[in-house]
Amino acid sequence: MRVVTCLCAREADDGPVGSRRGRSPGAAASPGAGGRRLCGLLALWLSLACSEGAPPAIGCGELPKARAPEGASVVLVVNDTMRRDRMGIHGGGAATPNFDRFAEEGWWFRRAVSQAPWTKPSIATLFTSLYPTQHGVVTHPSGQLHAGQDLKRELQTSDRLSASGATLAEAYRAAGFRTAAFVANPWLDRRFGFGQGFEHYDDSFARWGVPGERVMEAALEWLATLRPDERFFVYVHTIDTHRPYPAVTWKEVKTALEEPPPRGPLSPRAKREIASLLRLEGPRPPGAQPPAKRRVVQRAYDKGIERFDAAFGVLLRGLERDPRHDRIGVLVTADHGEALYRRGYGNHGLGLYQAELAVPLAARLPGSGRGEVDCRVGLIDVMPTLCDWSGLECSEQMMGRSLFDGGSGDESPDELYFAQGTMVDPNQRAVYQGRYKLIHSPGPRADARTSASPWALFDLQDDPREKRNLLAERPRPPEVERIFATLHMALDHALPSGAVLEPDHAPIDPELEERLRSLGYLQ
Repeated sequence: MRVVTCLCAREADDGPVGSRRGRSPGAAASPGAGGRRLCGLLALWLSLACSEGAPPAIGCGELPKARAPEGASVVLVVNDTMRRDRMGIHGGGAATPNFDRFAEEGWWFRRAVSQAPWTKPSIATLFTSLYPTQHGVVTHPSGQLHAGQDLKRELQTSDRLSASGATLAEAYRAAGFRTAAFVANPWLDRRFGFGQGFEHYDDSFARWGVPGERVMEAALEWLATLRPDERFFVYVHTIDTHRPYPAVTWKEVKTALEEPPPRGPLSPRAKREIASLLRLEGPRPPGAQPPAKRRVVQRAYDKGIERFDAAFGVLLRGLERDPRHDRIGVLVTADHGEALYRRGYGNHGLGLYQAELAVPLAARLPGSGRGEVDCRVGLIDVMPTLCDWSGLECSEQMMGRSLFDGGSGDESPDELYFAQGTMVDPNQRAVYQGRYKLIHSPGPRADARTSASPWALFDLQDDPREKRNLLAERPRPPEVERIFATLHMALDHALPSGAVLEPDHAPIDPELEERLRSLGYLQ
């Protein structure tokens, strides 16, 4: 990963600008195009990425070309709905000692982003290195409701990951690895195609809120059945941070209410929803109920992160006892974040803001080194990175790229990264480059706000919480107009479009529907 000579210092949730390669705006969105360089925009972006008077530079370094030691194996961990800025190491309120220590001892990617704000399209991207419009796993009942369709009728089927694609698990299995998955989200039910490539796919946890610790233990039990000389790829997906959130104590409620309240009122609907989410445990004053406050629901959410961190510790300690531990690579991340009522709604999958797209990402890959990486990376890069490190022959259709490129000599600033596919409108899209992010929301919006324009442009370095839409300024500064034109062009010409995989669908039975409803997916 090559570093731009002028770097902007990190701030809050995002950080400095690094360098990566991208696709040319004029390149066709064809298989194998993922590694092509962005040609027409790069010269301009050298001036946009770093401005005069910027804070002191903090470089992101290079990730040298790396290969796994002989006989190395991989464990890929995803915790559902885990916002990056709530993690302890990122300055958040959740205590995450296991993740923090793991990140500090390996590769800590400070600016990782998901390519979709809800589970099904995000995990399909993770396993194929294709954007949502390419793998086609994008539709959700909420969008059908907004389109005025009959939800009951539409719930009879849902799109699934097509067997025509080449997945990360299939690449490992073709190379002789033993492959297993242990998943707790009902969208990862085997009927949706995520089991392809796994010889053992345990979706029995995708029922009614199985704790992450139990999912981790099942993975460790499976590993114990393997011979010492067998290589493996294991995928573990927990939902400790997903709704319904853990119960809070009365002491935790009082502590949360001592924190400064966030700005902006809550709608009556949001207050009712928060009240339905909050549950008390332990001693309390007679008749006490937790108030419907954002600070309180945020504490309940943070407890979910802490439960995952404890479960992650169980996994790490189990792997340390494995005689192969010095040859086991581990990568841990999340599929997306959670809105937490910053914009009026509290779930996820409804917008392309950082609250729903910014995810934690850390990896320990023996033989690759360690360090803090400030360059933006995406979940779309996970498959090519693991394929590269493990020495696998993987699909040429991948749109991401290996993070271990050994320094390509490319002097561009950040690569273009895209996000797509909200639940309410799959046509929503966003593009990142350098310190800037452009969002296009042409259809329904979950925050119910109206605007004369469907466009929003944010400077993530100066405004990491995306409070100030630069396009709303009057008059617009010439530099803002220039940035907008550049990113608009990227969305029109550089965003990969068109299906790569053949469309496919799977049935939804009443039990699965109820499971999805219990997690808040069918509100």
